[in-house]
Amino acid sequence: MTKKTNKPRSAEFFGTVKNGTLATWTRKQVAAFLSKMPDGDVIIAIAPKGAKRSKPQNDGFHAMITPWARDGGHDITDLKRDLLGTVFGWKDSPLSETRVPIIEHTSDLTVEQFSELMERTVIIAAQLPSPVILTLPSEYRGVA
Repeated sequence: MTKKTNKPRSAEFFGTVKNGTLATWTRKQVAAFLSKMPDGDVIIAIAPKGAKRSKPQNDGFHAMITPWARDGGHDITDLKRDLLGTVFGWKDSPLSETRVPIIEHTSDLTVEQFSELMERTVIIAAQLPSPVILTLPSEYRGVA
């Protein structure tokens, strides 16, 4: 019997930069997370708080739209693309005759833009010919 290990994929930790030095607020949590990581290269991203959508926002958004996609027979990637285009606008594709969202990935959104996407998604779904009622998760403003 093979033992299944639960290796963490990614996590977000918050900290403060003062005089060019990073102080994490959650040193014990960071250490615990790192102890479960396999040896190898990692990506370290540092951005001002609020600059990028948060993991809790993303998880909440997926929890909100996954049943809609599943029950409606939609591909979730297509649904997200259409929501991004509807909320933030469209542009012509440089490679084809199609339109693509101006903002193509939710990972490119700020916390505020992601909140707007979630709020507008609820309205868009409710205004469909066969309305879909969605509930905003508590994480939609980007806080855990």
